[in-house]
Amino acid sequence: MKALSLKQPWAAMVANGTKTVETRSWSTSYRGPLAIHASQPDGCIIATAVLTEVRPMVFEDIIAARLQVFLEGRFAWELSDVRQVLPPIPAQGKLGLWNVPPGSLAAINAASKPLIALCHRAEFQECYGCGMVEGVAHCHEGVRLCFECLVEFQDVGLSAA
Repeated sequence: MKALSLKQPWAAMVANGTKTVETRSWSTSYRGPLAIHASQPDGCIIATAVLTEVRPMVFEDIIAARLQVFLEGRFAWELSDVRQVLPPIPAQGKLGLWNVPPGSLAAINAASKPLIALCHRAEFQECYGCGMVEGVAHCHEGVRLCFECLVEFQDVGLSAA
């Protein structure tokens, strides 16, 4: 499996389904399974997705890419079938597309969970766990949680469905 490192908060936005297009200054002919690696703060694989298309970015991509401005000359990487990896799998990232270490692949597949439903008003709510306002996108039995708190809640055995 190939992997792509992203900085936060963009990695978490892919993992929670709010970012479905990643932009890069370079293209690739690769299509297929892709591990999403959060390069900060600790370096973990937090999701998997399928890279379905890579094409020149168009103005309409700014919404799906969660950008504030159009970046001419960049490439839009379309992501689908996002699955969260819970708990995240520690890994050292690299620049460009890189191969997931063979020993980590089984752990990623075992930890891969379907995407949790997003709150329809997530951007206007604060996280029940930490009080953060930005990036809150998960509903757990009516309680809004950020990605980090969701992981903690699931680690102590609470269901996310």
